[in-house]
Amino acid sequence: MTTTSSLGTSLFNSTATSAGTVKATGYKPYQTADSTASTGDSSSGGATISLQARIAAAEAADNAKDFSKLESDVRSDLDAQYAAAKTKGTSATPDLSEMSGRALAAIVLNKSGSFSRAEVQAAHQEMNGRARTAMVGGGLNASGIAAYSQQLLADYKDMSDEERQARGLTPDVIKNATAMAQQTSGPPSLFDLI
Repeated sequence: MTTTSSLGTSLFNSTATSAGTVKATGYKPYQTADSTASTGDSSSGGATISLQARIAAAEAADNAKDFSKLESDVRSDLDAQYAAAKTKGTSATPDLSEMSGRALAAIVLNKSGSFSRAEVQAAHQEMNGRARTAMVGGGLNASGIAAYSQQLLADYKDMSDEERQARGLTPDVIKNATAMAQQTSGPPSLFDLI
């Protein structure tokens, strides 16, 4: 399966593997929807690129774009996905899993009014799913929540204003995350109470 996109979301010509990873077969720093790409195979010696790496590459590309251009690119990407699904006779549910946080924010905020309610909801669910995965990854205890808060604060610095707005990261939320990040696991020690 070769992926190309008008977004920074798929910077690699790639082939899906049975393990759910993607084998990169060529790097394209920027590819438009009407660019052609060749399908790679496992004998090409390409590197395996994780989902997190593909999202990070999308973040870098999308953060360099003007927000209105990004919205337009996201709309074009979704339209291309719908057209491909129609051609194949498959479900017309777009894949948002490799989109950058800023691209998802473009859909959620829908400043141009070009996204449907279903697309906005799907993008919101993808953003929430990523946050939930990060939260559960640290464990649902005080130390896990503190670790999540620390990661949120680190990520916050790299987020665009649009992504912060779409995720609801107000100054109060960041203040609370800072307080949680400073907490340690378990109940306070006697020295903390003195």
